[in-house]
Amino acid sequence: MLDKKIKVEYIYHSGYAIETEKYFMVFDYFKGDIELPDKPVIVFVSHTHPDHFNEDIFKWTLANDDITYILSDDIMVASNERIRLMGPYERLDFMDFSVDTFGSTDQGVSFLVEVDGTRIFFAGDLHWWHWEEDSQEEKAIMERDFKSEIERIRGREIDIAFFPVDPRLGKHYYLGGKYFIDNIKPKHFFPLHFGDNFEIIHEFINIPMENNTHIHEISKRNHIVDLI
Repeated sequence: MLDKKIKVEYIYHSGYAIETEKYFMVFDYFKGDIELPDKPVIVFVSHTHPDHFNEDIFKWTLANDDITYILSDDIMVASNERIRLMGPYERLDFMDFSVDTFGSTDQGVSFLVEVDGTRIFFAGDLHWWHWEEDSQEEKAIMERDFKSEIERIRGREIDIAFFPVDPRLGKHYYLGGKYFIDNIKPKHFFPLHFGDNFEIIHEFINIPMENNTHIHEISKRNHIVDLI
């Protein structure tokens, strides 16, 4: 339930920062301006692709020693008290928040985080990757795998969702996001995987959806949205 103030900041591409009452969370940072506050920080990385992961995140402990890393287990680092590795379909109860992982249609995991009474879904590279150059068989397999993964998530109440809206897919860019919104029905939707192509978000917002999810239009790097 979204009943407390939450600040969402778009960093770049698939990188977002989310600040709740108790925590500051960072998802899939690979570059951009970010300022860590003086509160516990949780850093999530969905997979090892270089547009989702930058080893510089491990240097952040020089600025804030209270950092926990929750990483996909395809990232080649050793787990310890500070670094937790997770594969698909695992659960982590840690301090006063929980993390459930789901799969991806590319690499790594997607995250469902419950923290400070709010449920946050971060897709990473879970998407309906419909590429024009793929064969019909490859397109059918992708559609099947994507919809199968969404079925695993169906029934979960999600307050804030982060999901790809990738302009590289051409006219098919909206398929995954629309299917996710129509079937999962998150209260708030933030786009991922679009770099600086802010126009694609405006186009996506104007696509008819089957429910009243609030799709947030990001217009610049470090765009901040306050949710209550």
